[in-house]
Formats: sequence, structure tokens, C-alpha cells
Amino acid sequence: MQRQVGVNYQNQNIKKMANQIVVLSAEKFEEIYTDRKFLVQVTTAGKCLDQFGMFKHLKTCSYPIEYIVTENQKEVANLEMDRQIKEKLIQIKTNNTLTFVGLGMAYESCYIGDVCNHRIRAYFKNGRGRMFMVEFGHTGGRTYCSYSIDTDLEMKRKSEVFSSQKQDYYNFADLEMKRDLGVYNLKNILEIVNSNFGTNFSAIEVNSDILRGEQFLSESI
Repeated sequence: MQRQVGVNYQNQNIKKMANQIVVLSAEKFEEIYTDRKFLVQVTTAGKCLDQFGMFKHLKTCSYPIEYIVTENQKEVANLEMDRQIKEKLIQIKTNNTLTFVGLGMAYESCYIGDVCNHRIRAYFKNGRGRMFMVEFGHTGGRTYCSYSIDTDLEMKRKSEVFSSQKQDYYNFADLEMKRDLGVYNLKNILEIVNSNFGTNFSAIEVNSDILRGEQFLSESI
């Protein structure tokens, strides 16, 4: 009898953990204009198939509620995402801000100026127009550089004959060889970039909502 009670209790917990699936209402849909996280969920809604492999509907990957999304709702959400990305790119170019994209898991701030993402990457140009890519992470709150790439040199090498034999575009400024570059905060990372890449960025940010991959480029004055 005790065993049966334990099974019932376990089943109740499973039910509590299971997502609720509802149809995305017109009222809820309007939140794509004010909630970027929800906007991303709608734009990335995936296809669900029935037992015969036939298309059923689109559904968000979200918790604790998953939303059934129409194709029109996803299309409108994609247009809004494009609008926000273009707006963000204009801000990046005009505010002299070094913008990183969060590639790792986000976390709550542990101290003032914390990066709040375990892995970040930025593409940027210095004042002379040279393009670089840099990626940082941390171990126990101490910064390390995963990649420090002279992107212009990389493109040149890859266009050359037998280019695979020469990869001197990696480890710019020897940053990849240094395993402790100081505390993992925004101020320190901004100083690392400005002091090693000939840049003069006045601000830094990490965007984990709408920017992805190489669709952005910070440009230093």
C-alpha cells in the first residue's frame, strides 16, 4: 500500500512538471512587441507531427506553457524580429558600443558589472577599419580568451593557394595563450579589447535576445 502511495505521488509530480499546451491567443500574441524572450519563442516555433508523420501545427519551445502558433503569427513575429535587429544594428553603429552576443548559458549577476553569460563573442572593426573576432569565457569568475582572430587576415589566407598550411590569423595579441585575464566583468573585457586591438569603444554590452552569429558588427571610432 505504501508503494502504491509512492507511485501516485511520483505521478503527481510528473504532471506538475509537464508543460501546458494552449493555442496562442491574439491578446497573448501582442506580447511579442514588449517581451523579447517571448518574441524569440514565437519566431523559433517548431513543427509538430502526428503519429503518421503528418504536419499538425507549430509549437513554441517554452516552459511552463507551450503555445500552438499559426503560420501567420510566426510570419508576423519574424517581421518584428527583423525590425528589432535592424534597429539594434543602427544603435551599435552610432553609439560606439562594443556589442557581444551571448553564446553560453545566462546566469544571475554575482557582482556589479558581471557579464552574466558564460561565453560571449564579438565581431568588430578598429579605428583603421581592420576586422577582428574575439570570444571570452570564464573559469571561477576569471576571464580567458577562447579565440582572438584577425578576421581580415583569415579571409586573405583562405583566398591564397595552400592557405590551409598557414593559420597565423589565430591568437592575435597572444590573448589565447593567457588563461587568466582578470575578473570576468564588462569593464575588464572592454579594457582588454581597447588595449589590444587598437579600438576606442566607450561602452560595452552583451545581447542574448535578438542578435545571433555574424549578423552584427561593432565599429570603433
